[in-house]
Amino acid sequence: MKSIFGSSFILEEKTEPNLGREIFDNNLSFYFEDNTGLGTNYELLNIAFRTSIPKIRILDKSVGIGDNMNVFGNIKVISDNQGKRALFAHKTKEDGIIFTLNPVNNTITDVQYIFYN
Repeated sequence: MKSIFGSSFILEEKTEPNLGREIFDNNLSFYFEDNTGLGTNYELLNIAFRTSIPKIRILDKSVGIGDNMNVFGNIKVISDNQGKRALFAHKTKEDGIIFTLNPVNNTITDVQYIFYN
């Protein structure tokens, strides 16, 4: 794993509720899960930004943690018991990008790629 992700990345093995592997450093986290229980079919489920260093490019804008969501103009924001979030996804796909926002000033506090099926 270190040859792929670099020497600063740490690998943690998970066993509950499913077999999982999280590979992370101070900036990024990748989470893989194997629903077969055999450890032979790991699928990427989540990529999380941990600091403001990584940026993601959406709609010709480059944003990351600490940036303001207002750069996207008028987008739909969801407010519920999990906080204030914006989701970028295609209606026919099984993945998307979730931005968690500061409810006061709309700055991005968390960025995650989510695979759901």
